[in-house]
Amino acid sequence: MKNIINYDVDFSKIPNNIKKFFYIHNDIYTDLKINTEKNKEKLVKLDPKKIKIKEFWHDDIILTWDWEIDEIINLENIEMQKFLNKNPNFWIFLRESVAEKIYEVDKFFRSKWFYLVLKIWYRPLEVQKKLFEKIYNFMKLKNKSLPENQVYEKTIEFISDPNKYISPHTTWWAVDLDLFHEDWRYVDMWSPINFPWEISHLTTDKITDEQKRNREFLTDTMLSFCFSNLASEWWHFAYWDPYWAKFYWKKEYFYWPVNF
Repeated sequence: MKNIINYDVDFSKIPNNIKKFFYIHNDIYTDLKINTEKNKEKLVKLDPKKIKIKEFWHDDIILTWDWEIDEIINLENIEMQKFLNKNPNFWIFLRESVAEKIYEVDKFFRSKWFYLVLKIWYRPLEVQKKLFEKIYNFMKLKNKSLPENQVYEKTIEFISDPNKYISPHTTWWAVDLDLFHEDWRYVDMWSPINFPWEISHLTTDKITDEQKRNREFLTDTMLSFCFSNLASEWWHFAYWDPYWAKFYWKKEYFYWPVNF
């Protein structure tokens, strides 16, 4: 991953329009404190009349012809379907302040003839653990010449290790988003969501100028509403998590993992 921020970089002085391309290593925010009072903020059910929702587990389109990669792209769909079979009451909840922000962003996009499509929000911890294990094994298989520590680093660019770090999607404050034209056409970002390769990075030079502009349009808009992005995943944004706290130079974060 290019542009990794390490401990010796004073990224408080880096402008957001540059910082958005940087991958902040998980280890760098372990010194943050949790705000236990704010962590009690209630969950609210998202209104599908206010924002478009098309969950991963309702996707059935294969977007590449590499069966191994397609299996990884669809892995979350499969694991979530298993979870839903056991938990039919699972629904679209976010922290109240995150939900309000999402509605605001979507309202802005609609004024520009686009709209957001929400793909995933809360990810159950048991699903997170299964995804991490399987994606790590995939990376290990695809990078046989690399030592295990480097395989691990490649893995956590795309999914947090729930056994070591706070996984954003297990806290109800991270979302994966797609952007559509008003007539329901995808805005061309090239790589599908959950594509576990460097072409999903904002720094990639393997996409067209138009695709780069589209990714930056989504990213810059989300940053303007005080979300933080993840440079290794053009679709991932968060609010008030450890990554967000470091991105905006805060000393504490507010949300803790929650079991469904």
